[in-house]
Amino acid sequence: MKVLLLNDYPMDSYYNDWEKGITPGQQLWGKTEIDKMDGIEMIVMSHEENKFLKKLGNLFLIQHLDLQLRALKYSKEIDAYYSPFGTAATKLLLILRVLGFLKTPIVVMVHYPLLGMDSSNKFKLWLGKKLLKGYDRVVFLSRKLKQDALNAFKIGEEECKNWLLTIDWGSETSYYKKFINEEEEENYAVSNGQTDRDFDTLIEAFRGLDLRLKIFAKADYKPKTNEIPSNVEIFTHWINNNDLCRIYNKAKIVLVCFKMTKSSTLGLTSLFDSMSMGKAVIITENPYIDIDVEKEGVGFIVKEGDVETWKDKINILLKDPNLRKEMGKKGLELQNKHFSLEKFGLNLFEIFKSLNKNDNFSKH
Repeated sequence: MKVLLLNDYPMDSYYNDWEKGITPGQQLWGKTEIDKMDGIEMIVMSHEENKFLKKLGNLFLIQHLDLQLRALKYSKEIDAYYSPFGTAATKLLLILRVLGFLKTPIVVMVHYPLLGMDSSNKFKLWLGKKLLKGYDRVVFLSRKLKQDALNAFKIGEEECKNWLLTIDWGSETSYYKKFINEEEEENYAVSNGQTDRDFDTLIEAFRGLDLRLKIFAKADYKPKTNEIPSNVEIFTHWINNNDLCRIYNKAKIVLVCFKMTKSSTLGLTSLFDSMSMGKAVIITENPYIDIDVEKEGVGFIVKEGDVETWKDKINILLKDPNLRKEMGKKGLELQNKHFSLEKFGLNLFEIFKSLNKNDNFSKH
C-alpha cells in the first residue's frame, strides 16, 4: 500500500531535520513509525512551490495549489492521500473527490472547526457536511471537536462509524530523552509558542515574582506594555528544537498560555514538549485537549487571562521543588504510556489498512 503525505508545511525539510536528530518525529505525523512497519510505504513530495501557482491558488482561496497539482499526478500510483492538517493542503483534491473526478481515498486529521461547524447558516452547514463526506477517513485529535462536528452536521454515531474517528497524538519520547539530565534547575520558567499565545498575561503575572521568565515568541510579537519587568526576557528569533529542549531542561516550570480564538487543540504541542521533558506545566484551560493535567497530576489549569491565578499557581510550584519533580515524573510516565508516537503510529497504520477493507464505503 502506498500513501502520499502532504501538509501545509514542508514535510521533506522536516524529514531531513528528523534524520539529523534536530526535530522530534511527531512533526512528521506518523511517517517515522509507519516506515518501521511492513505493508505501507509513505511517500513525501518536495514542498517547494511554484510562485505563480501559489499566487493563483491564493486568488481562488486554494492554498498550496502547486503541491496539490503535483499530488494529482500520483493518483493512480498510490492507494491514499494523507494530510495531517485537513483542508489546508487538500482543498483542490477534496473538491475533485466530491465531484467524483478523483477516486483515490483521502485521509485527514482535524485540529480546528470544519467549514460550517460554527455557523447557523443552512447553506454553510449543508456545504460543510457535503465536503466532510468527501474525506474517506477523518481523524479528530480531540473528542470534543468530533462531538461538535456530529452535533453541527447532525451525524449519528452509526453513520460516522469507521469514517469519523479519534486517536491520541503522541510525542517521540526518545528524542527528548537525550536532553533530560541531572543538571541543576535555574531560576526561570519558559513559555514558547507561535499560535495565539497570550504572553501579555504572563508578563503581568511575573511582576514582583522571584522567578525569571523566558518567552520565545514569533518574530512579529509586540507586547502590549512598554514596561517589561526586569525578570522577563522576550526572544523573537527562531530557535531550533534541540536548543529549546536544553532550555526546558534547566527550567523550573513550563507555561503554556494562549487565547482560545476558536475551538481547537491549541497548546497541545507545547504540552507534549513539557511532559516529554519531565517538567511541571501550567496551561490555559482548553476543553479541546483530551488531557486533564490536574486530574493526571502533571500540572495546573488556569482560565484564560486570569493574571492572579497564574501568579498563584506559579508561586505554588516555585516554593515546592518536590511537587515540581513529582508532576514532571507523572507527565513523562503519562507521555510514555498513553501519548507516545509509537502508539499514534500503530493507530494510524490500522486506519490506512482499513481503507482496503471498505472499498465499498457508501458515503460517496
